[in-house]
Amino acid sequence: MRKIFTFVLALGILFSLCGCNKRNPNTNDSGSSRTISQPVSSSADYSNYQSYTVDDHGNILDPKTGKVVTNDILAVDSSGNIVLKENQQVVVSSEQVQANKKLYSSSQNTSSQSSSQSASKTEEASRSSASKKSTSSAVKPAASSKPAPHSEPVPMDKAKNWDSLYGQKEWTFFNTEANRQKYDGSSAFVCRFSAGQDSHATISVESYCLLDEWKYPLNNDNVVRTINGQKYVQTFWSGYKGDLYTFVGSEDTVTLELKCYDATGHNWLSDELKFKRTDNNSLQLISGDYNEFGLKNGDVFVR
Repeated sequence: MRKIFTFVLALGILFSLCGCNKRNPNTNDSGSSRTISQPVSSSADYSNYQSYTVDDHGNILDPKTGKVVTNDILAVDSSGNIVLKENQQVVVSSEQVQANKKLYSSSQNTSSQSSSQSASKTEEASRSSASKKSTSSAVKPAASSKPAPHSEPVPMDKAKNWDSLYGQKEWTFFNTEANRQKYDGSSAFVCRFSAGQDSHATISVESYCLLDEWKYPLNNDNVVRTINGQKYVQTFWSGYKGDLYTFVGSEDTVTLELKCYDATGHNWLSDELKFKRTDNNSLQLISGDYNEFGLKNGDVFVR
């Protein structure tokens, strides 16, 4: 009887070991299958960002739509690069950002010029129509009591006709403070600039002496001007060149970028003078006070 019991016990242990051996391989296979099925990440494509630029307020701008880009992916670092917020990887270099900025500014100036020409044609057509109606009214009585159409200029804050920055009229700053005169014997100095539709600007700095205080004989080389009702003799003149432009979204900030040499012809000037447009005929200097021109922040140019 004891032999039979021992035999049965041995069989039970044997079956138990066989079951373990069958389960263990399956467990290993399952773990191996999970490891192989993990996905492999692919590199991201940043080509869609290559046309992006940065406006004067540090906002990322999409030139295709003219809108500020707002997302949780991109940011601007201290060097002017457009980078990924997650790992600071550069996706648009600062050099490319500046190049895009120039192209965008140029395209906006071209668009503004086209809009101005279209508006001029519309205004001429309106005047012609009004003239015809006025002539017709003189021949026969008007059939209606409605007044004739009248074209009024649209206020700047509604239409923002920024093309009026450009043209033949000059923006001028005139100063007679004694402590701001750069040359001995000068009574006043003038800084003036103007720009055409291509945004190219010409700048000049001039010094004057009151004619009543002029101590030398006048000759054909002397320039005499009447400024604010007083006659002055020009004692100094120097000319410069640059570009005048604004950006979409900040049209009330006018930038005058210098691209010229100083009065000596040796030092290259590439600074930016920024103005706040206070009304249709006034620009106030808000940054870039410049010794070369004798300017200070707060100086107001008028035309």
